[in-house]
Amino acid sequence: MKFQNKVVVITGGSSGIGKAVAIEFHGNH
Repeated sequence: MKFQNKVVVITGGSSGIGKAVAIEFHGNH
C-alpha cells in the first residue's frame, strides 16, 4: 500500500491532480 501511494505521488507530483489524488488517498487510508 505504501508503494502504491508513493507511485501516485510520483506520477502526478508536479500536477495539481497528482497532489489531490495523494491527499484523497491519504484521507481514505
